[in-house]
Amino acid sequence: MKGLRKVLTPFAPDQSGAVSVLYPLGGAVIVVDAGGCTGNICGFDEPRWQHQAAAVFSAGLRDMDAILGRDQLLVDKACELAQTIRPQFVALIGTPVPAVIGTDLKSLARLIEKKSGVPAFAVVTNGFQLYDKGVEKTYLALLRKYCKVEDSEGAACEKVGVLGMTPFDVDMQKMQPILAAHDTWCPFGWQPDLEAFCQAGKMQHNIVVSPSGLKAARWLKQHFDVDYTVEDPAAVSFAESLSDVRGRRILAVHQQVALKSARQVWLDRGAASVTAGTWFMNDKALRQPGDLQFKEEDEFEAAAASGDYDMIVADAVLRPLAKNFEGEWSDWPYFAISGKQIDVYE
Repeated sequence: MKGLRKVLTPFAPDQSGAVSVLYPLGGAVIVVDAGGCTGNICGFDEPRWQHQAAAVFSAGLRDMDAILGRDQLLVDKACELAQTIRPQFVALIGTPVPAVIGTDLKSLARLIEKKSGVPAFAVVTNGFQLYDKGVEKTYLALLRKYCKVEDSEGAACEKVGVLGMTPFDVDMQKMQPILAAHDTWCPFGWQPDLEAFCQAGKMQHNIVVSPSGLKAARWLKQHFDVDYTVEDPAAVSFAESLSDVRGRRILAVHQQVALKSARQVWLDRGAASVTAGTWFMNDKALRQPGDLQFKEEDEFEAAAASGDYDMIVADAVLRPLAKNFEGEWSDWPYFAISGKQIDVYE
């Protein structure tokens, strides 16, 4: 039934994905809402909130502010904030209220930058899309703001960029040692500075670890001829940890890049077939015939009960929806689906 959820909670919206990229960068992130969206971000969608402070604020829009469009009030508050804490930037993040009333966030950001002297930009999210669209839009907003042609001239830096690495998509328990073993790897939006975005045009190469980083990688390829590959090393590590997949017909559920990486490992180890299923971005360049796009719970339930698979690899929160599945289940944690893996980021 469309919209009926008996097991899954609502997935994080695009504004949460936007904040996820900006969270560690040292800016003042202003979520243009009445308070509810910011509360959800801090309380549920951002696992680093438990142990890493960041300047994330709500605009605190009241009913009359929204009705009358008191944009100058937002500008004044943002400029006062910028003068008080001197952040590296001010970012305005859209939510349903400014989207519905047609607030021009980009123009407001230009006013804030001119008045405060602090770099400012807007991420035009609307709360009606999922987190990965917010991640995608934020990467592009940062690159357009900080990656300039004049700064990218000269010798390339000795760095490999990592795009799409957010707590939503990547198993940090497995990714952290992989990053530590490659000191030339430079994750965009994971370290507390903007250097990666300023040097993005000089990167030797980019690795895209989730589909939300694909558009940024393609933008850098188009404008600065930076090549990229698509692979999630943490997913490869996980796939190699499964004991015996020989002859198995596997249904795996995760984000597309993780699925692409794991599928190759399992096929190389003798799996009969690997069908990828996702609830999120479904880039045609990463799709293979037979892959599944889930929108409703009963779609996954039907796939699990179809008899087409004898092994399912997915987040444990989906297991109650596979009550008619008679094969083997293997847990593959995915924070974007369950929101229950906060401890792995500590």
